[in-house]
Amino acid sequence: MSTRQAFNNFPVVRISEEVEEQLAWISENANEDQDAGVKFVLVAVSTLSGNDETLTKLVFSAMLHAGHSENLSECRNKAMKQQLTAGVHGGGKFFIDHDTKAIYLWGRSEDYGKADHLKAAEVLRTKYLDYQFGVEMQKPIKGCY
Repeated sequence: MSTRQAFNNFPVVRISEEVEEQLAWISENANEDQDAGVKFVLVAVSTLSGNDETLTKLVFSAMLHAGHSENLSECRNKAMKQQLTAGVHGGGKFFIDHDTKAIYLWGRSEDYGKADHLKAAEVLRTKYLDYQFGVEMQKPIKGCY
């Protein structure tokens, strides 16, 4: 596969089943005192410089229910295997409420700074077309709507 094909096939929204399961657990069990979110990083994935034009796209990555660094490392490793580069553009937390079709983005990474949550929402809209977005809003906890 060529680098351009690898770039075109690299998904812009990377949310693992493990994270989806964690989000479901949070939805059922979180209380109003908990910070009910999962960490994500916003990553710029690019083709390596060469004779061809360099292509770049933003990727929303939440593959592990660990820290921002682990999510970035996983995304970088996946990109490098396909001869692509990956640079972090900050992090934060998110929650997807599938019942109300709402996605909330807030917070920042201590290591990488705050992701542009509006850009993260734009990336997520490519997968979650009919969802509403709450930027800089923490998920309203069950019973506190």
